[in-house]
Amino acid sequence: MNRYRALLKYLLLTLFAVGLAGCSSLDSRDGASRYEGRFSASIPDASGAFQNASGSFTFLEKNETGRLTLTSSVGIRIAEIDWNEGSSTIRIGNREPIEAAEPESALSEALGIRIPVKRFSSWLTRAPIDQNASEAFTFEEDGWVVNVRQRSENTRLVTANQPELGIRVRLLATQEF
Repeated sequence: MNRYRALLKYLLLTLFAVGLAGCSSLDSRDGASRYEGRFSASIPDASGAFQNASGSFTFLEKNETGRLTLTSSVGIRIAEIDWNEGSSTIRIGNREPIEAAEPESALSEALGIRIPVKRFSSWLTRAPIDQNASEAFTFEEDGWVVNVRQRSENTRLVTANQPELGIRVRLLATQEF
Protein backbone atom coordinates (compact mmCIF):
# COMPACT_ATOMS: atom_id res chain seq x y z
CA MET A 1 0.00 0.00 0.00
CA ASN A 2 1.55 3.32 -0.98
CA ARG A 3 2.07 6.02 1.64
CA TYR A 4 -0.73 8.27 0.27
CA ARG A 5 -3.29 5.47 0.43
CA ALA A 6 -2.09 4.47 3.89
CA LEU A 7 -2.34 8.05 5.20
CA LEU A 8 -5.77 8.49 3.68
CA LYS A 9 -6.88 5.19 5.15
CA TYR A 10 -5.84 6.36 8.60
CA LEU A 11 -7.51 9.71 8.21
CA LEU A 12 -10.76 8.15 7.08
CA LEU A 13 -10.76 5.77 10.01
CA THR A 14 -11.42 8.73 12.20
CA LEU A 15 -14.77 9.05 10.54
CA PHE A 16 -16.06 6.35 12.83
CA ALA A 17 -15.41 8.39 15.91
CA VAL A 18 -17.29 11.39 14.80
CA GLY A 19 -20.32 10.07 12.97
CA LEU A 20 -20.20 12.38 10.06
CA ALA A 21 -22.19 12.51 6.81
CA GLY A 22 -24.56 14.51 4.51
CA CYS A 23 -25.60 16.02 1.24
CA SER A 24 -24.54 19.38 -0.13
CA SER A 25 -27.83 21.01 0.87
CA LEU A 26 -27.24 20.31 4.57
CA ASP A 27 -26.82 23.36 6.72
CA SER A 28 -26.88 23.69 10.50
CA ARG A 29 -29.38 26.54 10.03
CA ASP A 30 -31.98 24.06 8.76
CA GLY A 31 -31.79 21.89 11.87
CA ALA A 32 -28.87 19.63 10.92
CA SER A 33 -26.53 18.60 13.72
CA ARG A 34 -23.05 19.99 13.14
CA TYR A 35 -19.83 18.83 14.78
CA GLU A 36 -16.38 20.23 14.16
CA GLY A 37 -13.08 19.32 15.67
CA ARG A 38 -9.66 17.77 15.52
CA PHE A 39 -8.76 14.12 15.16
CA SER A 40 -5.76 11.87 15.46
CA ALA A 41 -5.54 8.24 14.41
CA SER A 42 -3.04 5.45 14.85
CA ILE A 43 -3.30 2.33 12.70
CA PRO A 44 -0.88 -0.57 12.38
CA ASP A 45 0.53 -1.30 8.92
CA ALA A 46 1.35 -4.76 7.56
CA SER A 47 4.66 -4.82 9.50
CA GLY A 48 2.93 -3.96 12.78
CA ALA A 49 4.42 -0.47 12.97
CA PHE A 50 1.89 2.24 13.74
CA GLN A 51 1.11 4.94 11.19
CA ASN A 52 -0.23 8.19 12.65
CA ALA A 53 -2.38 10.90 11.11
CA SER A 54 -4.14 14.02 12.34
CA GLY A 55 -6.26 16.84 11.02
CA SER A 56 -9.69 18.38 11.37
CA PHE A 57 -13.20 17.34 10.47
CA THR A 58 -16.65 18.78 9.89
CA PHE A 59 -19.72 16.59 10.24
CA LEU A 60 -23.31 17.49 9.34
CA GLU A 61 -26.25 15.16 9.88
CA LYS A 62 -30.02 15.37 9.63
CA ASN A 63 -32.19 12.26 9.65
CA GLU A 64 -30.69 9.87 7.04
CA THR A 65 -28.63 12.58 5.32
CA GLY A 66 -25.08 13.49 6.21
CA ARG A 67 -21.65 14.78 5.20
CA LEU A 68 -18.21 14.19 6.63
CA THR A 69 -15.29 16.30 5.46
CA LEU A 70 -11.72 15.49 6.51
CA THR A 71 -9.03 18.13 6.23
CA SER A 72 -5.28 17.79 6.68
CA SER A 73 -3.46 19.64 9.44
CA VAL A 74 -2.49 22.29 6.85
CA GLY A 75 -6.12 22.86 5.74
CA ILE A 76 -6.27 20.81 2.53
CA ARG A 77 -9.45 18.79 1.97
CA ILE A 78 -8.49 15.11 1.96
CA ALA A 79 -11.83 13.36 1.65
CA GLU A 80 -15.55 13.94 1.76
CA ILE A 81 -18.38 11.46 2.20
CA ASP A 82 -21.98 12.38 1.46
CA TRP A 83 -24.97 10.15 2.05
CA ASN A 84 -28.72 10.03 2.16
CA GLU A 85 -31.14 7.16 2.47
CA GLY A 86 -30.01 4.46 0.05
CA SER A 87 -26.93 6.11 -1.51
CA SER A 88 -23.52 7.48 -0.62
CA THR A 89 -20.56 9.02 -2.42
CA ILE A 90 -16.96 9.33 -1.29
CA ARG A 91 -14.57 11.79 -2.94
CA ILE A 92 -10.85 11.38 -2.27
CA GLY A 93 -8.46 13.89 -3.78
CA ASN A 94 -8.50 13.83 -7.58
CA ARG A 95 -9.85 10.29 -7.83
CA GLU A 96 -13.18 9.47 -9.40
CA PRO A 97 -16.01 9.48 -6.82
CA ILE A 98 -17.05 6.08 -5.49
CA GLU A 99 -20.77 5.45 -5.04
CA ALA A 100 -22.46 2.78 -2.94
CA ALA A 101 -25.73 2.16 -1.14
CA GLU A 102 -24.20 2.91 2.29
CA PRO A 103 -21.21 5.04 3.38
CA GLU A 104 -19.61 2.00 5.03
CA SER A 105 -19.63 0.21 1.66
CA ALA A 106 -18.14 3.23 -0.15
CA LEU A 107 -15.33 3.42 2.42
CA SER A 108 -14.72 -0.30 2.20
CA GLU A 109 -14.44 -0.08 -1.60
CA ALA A 110 -12.10 2.92 -1.39
CA LEU A 111 -9.88 1.72 1.45
CA GLY A 112 -10.52 -1.94 2.09
CA ILE A 113 -11.72 -1.32 5.66
CA ARG A 114 -15.32 -1.21 6.85
CA ILE A 115 -15.94 1.67 9.26
CA PRO A 116 -19.35 2.20 10.97
CA VAL A 117 -19.85 5.77 9.72
CA LYS A 118 -23.57 5.94 10.49
CA ARG A 119 -22.89 5.23 14.17
CA PHE A 120 -20.62 8.23 14.72
CA SER A 121 -23.20 10.78 15.79
CA SER A 122 -24.83 8.35 18.19
CA TRP A 123 -21.40 7.77 19.72
CA LEU A 124 -21.10 11.51 20.33
CA THR A 125 -24.59 12.04 21.69
CA ARG A 126 -25.49 8.71 23.28
CA ALA A 127 -24.02 9.12 26.76
CA PRO A 128 -26.13 11.18 29.17
CA ILE A 129 -23.11 12.97 30.61
CA ASP A 130 -23.36 15.67 33.25
CA GLN A 131 -21.22 18.52 31.92
CA ASN A 132 -19.51 18.72 35.32
CA ALA A 133 -18.81 14.99 35.53
CA SER A 134 -15.15 14.05 35.78
CA GLU A 135 -15.67 10.41 34.83
CA ALA A 136 -15.91 9.18 31.27
CA PHE A 137 -18.69 7.08 29.81
CA THR A 138 -17.44 3.90 28.10
CA PHE A 139 -19.38 1.47 25.92
CA GLU A 140 -18.76 -1.19 23.27
CA GLU A 141 -20.47 -1.38 19.90
CA ASP A 142 -19.69 -3.43 16.78
CA GLY A 143 -16.21 -4.31 18.03
CA TRP A 144 -15.30 -0.71 18.96
CA VAL A 145 -14.61 0.37 22.54
CA VAL A 146 -15.72 4.00 22.79
CA ASN A 147 -14.88 6.32 25.69
CA VAL A 148 -16.60 9.73 25.87
CA ARG A 149 -15.60 12.51 28.25
CA GLN A 150 -17.34 15.87 28.47
CA ARG A 151 -14.83 18.77 28.23
CA SER A 152 -17.23 21.71 28.21
CA GLU A 153 -20.90 22.35 27.56
CA ASN A 154 -20.63 21.60 23.80
CA THR A 155 -17.29 19.77 23.56
CA ARG A 156 -16.49 16.10 24.05
CA LEU A 157 -13.31 14.08 23.84
CA VAL A 158 -13.98 10.73 22.17
CA THR A 159 -11.43 7.92 22.22
CA ALA A 160 -12.28 4.83 20.18
CA ASN A 161 -10.33 1.62 19.84
CA GLN A 162 -10.91 -1.33 17.55
CA PRO A 163 -8.77 -4.00 19.26
CA GLU A 164 -9.22 -6.58 16.51
CA LEU A 165 -7.75 -4.21 13.88
CA GLY A 166 -5.42 -2.36 16.27
CA ILE A 167 -6.97 1.02 15.37
CA ARG A 168 -6.95 3.91 17.86
CA VAL A 169 -8.77 7.16 17.15
CA ARG A 170 -9.08 10.26 19.28
CA LEU A 171 -11.47 13.15 18.55
CA LEU A 172 -12.09 16.45 20.17
CA ALA A 173 -15.57 17.35 18.89
CA THR A 174 -17.59 20.50 19.43
CA GLN A 175 -21.28 20.64 18.56
CA GLU A 176 -22.09 23.86 16.74
CA PHE A 177 -25.50 25.49 17.03
